[in-house]
Amino acid sequence: MVSLKTYIDFLRIKDWFYLIGIALLGFLYGIKVLNLFDIFILFLISSLYLAHGYTLNNCFGIRNLSKGLHFKTGLFISFFLFAMNCLISFLFSKTIFLLVIAGGFIGLLYSAKPFRLKENLVSNFILNSLGFSILFLIGFGLNKSLSVESWLLFLYIALFMVPHQVVHILSHRNEYKLRNYNLIKLFYPSLLILTFWSLIIFYIFSITPFLFILTVAFSAIQAYIFKSKLHEKNFKKIRILMRVVSMAFGVLMMLILIFA
Repeated sequence: MVSLKTYIDFLRIKDWFYLIGIALLGFLYGIKVLNLFDIFILFLISSLYLAHGYTLNNCFGIRNLSKGLHFKTGLFISFFLFAMNCLISFLFSKTIFLLVIAGGFIGLLYSAKPFRLKENLVSNFILNSLGFSILFLIGFGLNKSLSVESWLLFLYIALFMVPHQVVHILSHRNEYKLRNYNLIKLFYPSLLILTFWSLIIFYIFSITPFLFILTVAFSAIQAYIFKSKLHEKNFKKIRILMRVVSMAFGVLMMLILIFA
């Protein structure tokens, strides 16, 4: 018999819980009044969104086998989470419902066979970045209409994820069958593009100067971490350090959005 702990581990909550912060950033952006019920819905929809994506990826990988779950059981759990999220989001907001559907479609292309586009590096970068960035739109759309600014920030989040993707893939070289470290060449340009995009947003919407300032600081720190640890080729360690810096970046942005 499969234990309750096995089912909980299958959800991989510890791998994605911090990503709810992306949705929270979208929720706090431009908000004037905090509503506790909206925050609850935000956490519920975001959690179901991430749990579905991660469990679907498990089903077509090797994690579910190591946890002792059958493929059909894992697939049922994943699509049950997706169905629940569709129902909740539809009752709450048609816009959020469409975003959940879009995220589910991206997850299907990324993880499921016969697509399994995560195995191609180009589609891996694009789909993963877009899938996580939808969380920002979900948070943004919970209490206000999507705008041009929200879509520009959506692209900002997608670009924000790229250097993380570079390190993530390098830390799983064997899984992605990389024969060399050429992917390293993408790291620094991705930070420059992110900084440039934040400058464009600042130029168009002068109400977001802190985004540009924090992006410059974030990029400098991430570049320093990457350069100082690169000789060790310990990309898992680099990934952890980058994740800590990104979480600090997110907390600072939330504080600014709440109190500025």
